[in-house]
Amino acid sequence: MALDMGSATYARDASGRKKLIADLQGDLKTARSAITGNELTTLLKEVDKYWSGADANRFKSEIKETANKIANDMKQFDKELDSVINDDDKQFRKLQSTNASSIGQL
Repeated sequence: MALDMGSATYARDASGRKKLIADLQGDLKTARSAITGNELTTLLKEVDKYWSGADANRFKSEIKETANKIANDMKQFDKELDSVINDDDKQFRKLQSTNASSIGQL
């Protein structure tokens, strides 16, 4: 059975790398939206239904603050992930170039 690189979802080429980055960024965006979007609003409304006063307000404030911190951390992770994938690509290309040179000398 031969290896069919055409069927690989992510390959070590520009289009495979771009697809991987786009997929990961999409997943992170979905997660950030879940943390700070409707789910957070629903949670805060539920707290309001069953709890009131200064303690409830402090609790809701901490939830919002934590959700925003997580979302911001995920944005930073997104940037770092892009950098790591691109650095890996550069190292792989360098290795391939070295290998090609070595084979050419045979």
